[in-house]
Parts: sequence; structure tokens; C-alpha cells
Amino acid sequence: MQSIKALEKDPYFRLKLIFLCLSVAVVVSIVYVTVVYKMAADIGTTTEFDATMTEARNLQYVIDTHSLAIAEDRVGDILTRHYSQSPSENDITYGFLLLNSPSPFSFSNLPPDKLHPILDKTSIMQEVNDKGITVIEGQQYVWVHLKSNANADILFIKSAKSISLAVDYITRRLIITSFITFWIAVWLALFLATWMNNKVQTKNNALAHIATHDALTELPNRLYLFSICRSEIQDLIAKQSIDHEQKIGAIILIDLNNFKEVNDTYGHHIGDAVLINFAKRIQHVLSSSEILIRMGGDEFVIWGKELDKLSSLSLSENIRIACHAPLIISDLSIEINPSLGISLLFQHANDLDNLMTYADLAMYQSKSNHLGPVVYNKTLSESYLYEAKLRGDLLDAIQKEQIFLLYQPKIELASGKIIGVEALARWNHPIEGVISPIHFIPLIEKSVHIHKFTRYVIEKSIIQAKEWLALGIETTIAVNISPYNLLDGDFARDIEALLKEHQVPVSVLEIELTETAMMNDISSTKSSLQTLRELGLSIAIDDFGTGLSSLSYVSQLDANIIKIDRSFVMDMDTNNHNLAIIEAVIGLSNRLKWEVVAEGIETKEQLTTLSTLGCQYGQGYYFERPLSKQDITSLLEENKQFPN
Repeated sequence: MQSIKALEKDPYFRLKLIFLCLSVAVVVSIVYVTVVYKMAADIGTTTEFDATMTEARNLQYVIDTHSLAIAEDRVGDILTRHYSQSPSENDITYGFLLLNSPSPFSFSNLPPDKLHPILDKTSIMQEVNDKGITVIEGQQYVWVHLKSNANADILFIKSAKSISLAVDYITRRLIITSFITFWIAVWLALFLATWMNNKVQTKNNALAHIATHDALTELPNRLYLFSICRSEIQDLIAKQSIDHEQKIGAIILIDLNNFKEVNDTYGHHIGDAVLINFAKRIQHVLSSSEILIRMGGDEFVIWGKELDKLSSLSLSENIRIACHAPLIISDLSIEINPSLGISLLFQHANDLDNLMTYADLAMYQSKSNHLGPVVYNKTLSESYLYEAKLRGDLLDAIQKEQIFLLYQPKIELASGKIIGVEALARWNHPIEGVISPIHFIPLIEKSVHIHKFTRYVIEKSIIQAKEWLALGIETTIAVNISPYNLLDGDFARDIEALLKEHQVPVSVLEIELTETAMMNDISSTKSSLQTLRELGLSIAIDDFGTGLSSLSYVSQLDANIIKIDRSFVMDMDTNNHNLAIIEAVIGLSNRLKWEVVAEGIETKEQLTTLSTLGCQYGQGYYFERPLSKQDITSLLEENKQFPN
């Protein structure tokens, strides 16, 4: 079971948001300062290069347009006017050199210890770019290398004061701007963190409510039970370790009897209204320490952390009293009758899973025996534990094809020939071994898997009939169905689809339904059986005589086959009443042109008596027990004839 911890409020969420926003602000500020600083440095460098290049080209023009002697004088005059020959710390220093010329000359206010290192890094010495920046003792120098018309080298060097000035200027303003930007980012981060925290937590609270509450009744749901209540149980266990006398905490599991009939009769909208109103009634009798939870469908759970055995029984009785008056919904009066099972913390189990299991077992006993609230105890019939385990394994059994079929032959008594077989389901449980249908068929009928199970058996029977037809064996297979299958509007269509899918004629399939099941709703049964008859299926009334039904009702069902229950056959040679009933049924069936099959033939004397009375067909251990697919196939292939 999942937990709701993922949806719980994070107490550090707002701090995390603030930290994240501040981190983003700091990173953005650092990037901003770095980029602007770099841009400022680049702008200063570009400006310095442009100014130096302009001066160098002007001096180049003087050299190219005059003789070398005149050019030397004029270049010296220009440089003397623009630059101090005895520069102070803040003055610009320069160097001008005309090299590789018939009359080289130079002018400079740089000391030789700085001029020579600069020359070593210029293009004249390195034969690289025609301009560059050189740093000597922390001072930047820009140099430009040009060629005169006479192909002489002109080198102009100048200290780059504007670069450092521009960087210093920008740096001072960047510090101020960064400080302002940082605090704006801080306040923005606080605002965004608060706004986002409120938005996220509001959404988170809404999601947590949706995840932990039932949409129909607005009650806490299964996830809530297995998260919140489990935590409360752990707290109670921790307290009990200190105070050994403290033994409180109980689960009350509630199931509404016959709720499926409400849905089927009135529709799901009425069923939903029943659940909502039932929940409201229950909440009125609960205290603040007790929680009502809807597990799903018509199943509810009450967890009370202050309940003990007496208070749980008292509360359960109050719930039953609250349900005495019928619910009035859309002018309909609907009775609600809950079954209640109780399990106690410490006394029965110390964990929620087992508490739920034991409460379910107690509730199941309450429902089965029509009792009031039942408290779980270890003397509960082992059959409840056994059945509970089987109920949990049912779907697996169908999906993994653990259900297999045996086949009991149906014999023509006059000739001893096999004229058909009855498919009997068995469950090959991986732990319990082969389980009789007596144990699992009632469980399947009470579960949601009854329709899937019946279709499974019918399809297996159709596949088997197809295999026999391929071997040249023509015989009918009788399949037992549940009365709940007759309530399924798609049942007949599904059978027809399976027959077409496997290309098997309808004549190979026979449907059996017990007399008692048929009598529950004669009009509905008659309509459903008529649909099956229209497909061409043969209908057999199984266990005839046990339902104490009127023969006039039975005659309305238009059945093909009557199967006399084995309880009449087993002692008919010693019980004149049973013999008279069998004689009457056979005589009536022959007049109504029904086929008669006697079940449970075990002796030669029973066979002789039934044949004398005019019974046509029979089944029983006198002929064969239910056989495996391989064994029954062998009998059919050899066309075995049993003694009569």
C-alpha cells in the first residue's frame, strides 16, 4: 500500500525556495559583473588601440611624404608637443622607432629598462601581429607596427592609461550596481519564495485531500487508513510498552448486506445515494476519536484509537440501531442492514494488516450466520480462514488456468452406451492441492469473478468438444452455470461468439442449472433460458426434487432434460417415498417429452429399478467416476459399452 508521505507538507520548502532564488540572484550578479567588466576592458583596449593606430598612421604619413631628415625633425616636433619628455607617474610615456631604414631614428620618453623589454615582445622581434599590448612591471603598453613606403619598420609604443582608467571607472559603478541588484534580488527572492510556497502548498493540500479521501462520500479512503491509522497504531504500541495496562484500539469492518441488489434494481445513482446517506448516519454516532473510512464499494471501516472490546460492541450496536429506519431516496424506501466484524489491537494483532484480516473474518461470520456484531476470536471456524484464503486466490486461479475439468460420462441405460459427458470443475491449488467444487464454487458465486469463471469453463468445454470432433467423436458436454449468469445480458451472446470462434456446432453444448436457482425468480429465469434455447442450446434442470418447486413452474421453463437428484436415488430401494417420487417424475417427464437422467447410480439394483421405471439415462460411480481428459477420450474412442 502506498503512503501519503510524498504529499505531506515540507516544513523547509520556503527556505529551500529562498535559498534557490538567492543562489540564482548571486549567480546572475556574478555573470553580470563579469560580462560588464570584460566589456569595459574590451572597450578600453579597443579605444586605446584606435587612438594609438591613428597617431602611428599620422607619423607614418609624415615619413612617407618627406625626406628622412625632414621627417625626423617633424616627427620629433610632434612628439615633443604632445608628450612630456620628463614624464611623471601620471603622464603618458611613448616610444617611436624607425628601423630598417637608411637613416633610422627614434624618440622616446621611456627609460631603456622598459623600452627594451617592450621591443622584445613586438612584431619586429616576434614577426607576429602588427599590434599588441605588453605588460611591464604592472603597466600596460600598446604598440603598433607599420611599414613605410620605403618598407622601413615604424614602431609606435604608448602607455595605456585609458584602459586602467576605464576599468577603474566601470568597477566602481559595478560595485554600486551589484549591491543594489543583489538586494533587489533578495527582496524578489523573498517575495517569490513566499508566493510560490503558498501556491505549491495549496495545490499540495488539495492533492493530498484527493488522494486520501473518497470522491463519493468525502470520507477518508483506503490510502488514509494505511498511512495515518498505521502511524497511530505505532504510537499506541509505543505507549503500551511504557504502560502495559493500556490496551486500546480497534477496527470495526462494516459491509452492507444485499447492496448489489439495490444497484441492480434501482441503478447505481440510487446505490451511490444509499452509500452517502449511510455514511452520514454512521458519522452521527461516532466520537471525535473515531474515524469512518470507505474502503470501496459497500465496505466501510471504523478505526478507534480509544476503543476497547466493550466500547466497540456498544458502538456497533448503536450503528445497527441507526440503520433500523429505512433510507428514503427519490421516494424509495430502502432498508440498510450492515454486517459488522471487530478486531482488537494487542488482543488480536499488533499491525493493521492482520487487524483488517481478522475484522473481515468476523464480519464474514456475522454476514453468513445473520448475527449481530461479531468480535474475532481464535476459535472461529477454520473454514472461515480457509475460505478467506481461497477467496484471495480465486482470480489467480482463473488467470493461471489452475481450474481444470473432469468429465463424468452420461449413460443410456438401455444400451450402456456413453451419450454425453458432464464437465466438472476442479481447482489444482498450488498449496492446497486439488480442491473440490463444494469448497470453491460457492466462493466464486459470491465474488465478482462468477461471470469470468463460467465463461472460462464454457470455453474450455467448447475447445474440448472441438478436439473430440477432430477425432470423429460426437458427444455432448453439459456445463453447470450459476443463476447469476442469467442476470448477465451478454451471457447468451458470449456463448454464441465462443461457438463461432471455435467453429463448434451448438448441439455439442448443454447448459445445466439447479432447480433451486431457477425458482428464485421464475419470470427472469424463463426469459433468460428462452434466449439460450433460441440459440439451440439444450437446458437441463439439475438436482430436481430438492427445490420443492411447483411442477407448473417447472413446466414453464421449457427445459429439455430433468436430472433426478442423487439423494432420491441412493436409498430408493429401501425408501418407498423416494421411489414413488422417482416414479412420478419419470412418468411426468415421459409425458412432457423431457429426457430423464438419474444421478448417483452406484449399484446394479439401482440401475435395474430405474430401467424398469422407464428412466432413459444415468450417471454415477457404478459406471465411472469423473475422469481426466485423457481417460474419457480413451473411453469415447473405444466406444465403450457398460453392462445394463
